[in-house]
Amino acid sequence: MKDSPTDRMKDPFYARLLFKIEQMICVADAEAKSQGLELTDSQVRSALVKAQKKVAGGEPDIPNATERDRVLAMLIDVPD
Repeated sequence: MKDSPTDRMKDPFYARLLFKIEQMICVADAEAKSQGLELTDSQVRSALVKAQKKVAGGEPDIPNATERDRVLAMLIDVPD
């Protein structure tokens, strides 16, 4: 497989993985909206970077001071 994102999307494993990530983002966005909050692309991207660090074995800081923080934590700290 080549390194092109288009080529990777032809692999069913990556397609399912990205679909699952998109579903999780939609759930978090719906939860935020139900609480009268709006998530920005930057906030979601930051949460995904922290999730990536966590999967790689790191321990990123996961704030939970506000309702928005708690919604974004859903994207970072997904139970196994």
